Amino acid sequence: MFKKNKDVYDFQDPRDPAQHSFSILHILCRISMMIGAIITFARNLVANILFLGLVLVCIVAYNLSDDIENSAVVISGGDQNPLEIAKGPVLWLDLNVDLDDLPLPEDRISQLFMNFSSELGKARTLSVNDVIAALNAAADDPDLKTVVADMSEMNVASVQSVERIVRAFDEFKKKSGGEKKLIVFSSYFDQASYVAASHADEIVLDPMGGIGLRGISMNSLYYGPLLERFKLTPYVFKAGSHKSAVEPMLYDAMSPEVKKEYEHLATSLWSEVEKLVKTGRPQIKGPLLPAPDLYIEKLREAKGDSARFALNYGLCDSLMTFDELKKQLAALYPSRDDPKSPEITDGNDYIQYLKASKQNQRSAPGIAVIYGTGTISPYTESSRSFSAENFELLTDAVLKDKNNKGVLIYLDSGGGEVIASEEIRRLIKSMSEKGLKTAVYMADMTASGAYWAASAASHIYASPTTLTGSIGGFATSIGAHRLLNEYGVTQDGVSTSPLAESPVAKAMDPNVQKIAELEVGNIYDRFINLVASSRGLDVKNAPVFAEGRVFTAQDAKKLGLIDEITSFDEALDALKAECDLKDEEGVVRFITVPVGSPAGLISKLLISNFGSFMPEGALKLLVRDVAAAKKEKRPQMLMAVEAARPKL
Repeated sequence: MFKKNKDVYDFQDPRDPAQHSFSILHILCRISMMIGAIITFARNLVANILFLGLVLVCIVAYNLSDDIENSAVVISGGDQNPLEIAKGPVLWLDLNVDLDDLPLPEDRISQLFMNFSSELGKARTLSVNDVIAALNAAADDPDLKTVVADMSEMNVASVQSVERIVRAFDEFKKKSGGEKKLIVFSSYFDQASYVAASHADEIVLDPMGGIGLRGISMNSLYYGPLLERFKLTPYVFKAGSHKSAVEPMLYDAMSPEVKKEYEHLATSLWSEVEKLVKTGRPQIKGPLLPAPDLYIEKLREAKGDSARFALNYGLCDSLMTFDELKKQLAALYPSRDDPKSPEITDGNDYIQYLKASKQNQRSAPGIAVIYGTGTISPYTESSRSFSAENFELLTDAVLKDKNNKGVLIYLDSGGGEVIASEEIRRLIKSMSEKGLKTAVYMADMTASGAYWAASAASHIYASPTTLTGSIGGFATSIGAHRLLNEYGVTQDGVSTSPLAESPVAKAMDPNVQKIAELEVGNIYDRFINLVASSRGLDVKNAPVFAEGRVFTAQDAKKLGLIDEITSFDEALDALKAECDLKDEEGVVRFITVPVGSPAGLISKLLISNFGSFMPEGALKLLVRDVAAAKKEKRPQMLMAVEAARPKL
């Protein structure tokens, strides 16, 4: 029981203005404290949930760590029991995915990550290898009569993926002998998906859709005047007159020499693309991409209807909605459960069925395929980073399996850090020295540091649309001393040598600049001699095959930088033959680096799935810094090409 206290009642008398004011203030303070407590509780709750989630990931990853064998896994081949799937005469391939050049790792940790990402609504990823395998199997499958590929939201990773899909379509039609039909549907074809679809038997476009043919563009942003406006000084040290990667720091536009080179590259590549499409679609009435005035004229004839224009121009065969296409197929192959729908074989189930139906091929002789894609980096930010560390894991996995008679190294990179490039070159050379037949396949681009690494292979293949070369080197830095000095920030002190200083508010010492020039020049000389010795070229011809120039595959072959221009699958067959493996004996093992350790899984999950809580760039820096904590910190010297990476 509480006793009534007169003093208290008098103190809180609401009739007293002073007391009333105090009461309101008191209430507001209490409310503010309650809100603060709620916010603190919510913040702590979110942090604890994330922490517990990470702990759970650690526990699961630790329990699954027995799947990691030397941090590499063989994709092809397996010992699973065949799956039972519902099969209908129509194979429905849902290609509304991120279509990846690389095979997807199938270890349990990697599967855990991919399933987690999928549950969070991330786009599904499918390997182009799986699509090709499904098409090859469908051509021989007596139960399948028609293949339908839905490409409405397909995102293609590279031109190489497009080329492989095209060849898979051709192979399907060849093997089926015209008895089976291949239909491609899309609500809208972007340029890449259309090129891939161009070799189907029938292209169906939504009446409200269109086909976004735009050609090829190769450009960069130039910020030399911006740096000058903010009194920032670019320090550029390059070897190779055509080394274009440094131009954005210096100029406000592309140099005439580089522009001329890129015009040749873009024109040559578009010519290859047009040839590829029109081989599959001879009914196209005119150039693949009409000149703007002709385009406008034809579009005006179609009353501005992009889909109708595509039909009239021969770019597609019919205009139908998704439902109309299903009704048409249902008339031919009605479902027993629903006559208004076709009897289908689900493409995803079919792909899993094929994987599970494969016999265990680990003990069979064959060749391995390993991948290096993206910028060559000294840090391993993820399982797919093109780093020396990841490449060493792949190399170890190849050498560990004595059934591998050769290795095809798939490269798609514009180069990167010098030391990492050299380490990868040595790893390629080591496989050759240990008795493996080594070959490199160049996809969209294998240039600069990537070509440095590729030069160690005994044979180099390239795609018809490959860009390569860029034999040169550079190092860059930006000095902020003029800007800082203007605002009263200066730098002073003592050093035993100018080399010991870290100039921030003062200009780079001329001696340091000279050292950088000499080091870049040395790398360039090494690059030239390396290429000359490995490719049997004369160093005296370096101005022709070097100087940072970027070449098409056709030009590179003439110069002796590559051996053959062919498709990826033909390169595989050629390597099998070189290893004296018959088609039925030559097993192909696709080797990948899985997500890896519990720590690797956590960092990957953080970067990919919690970007809304923290800027992705900050997360990447965090992961990179952690990975580099035990590495020597030193300036990076780069061999890379940037602007010359066209996209379809």
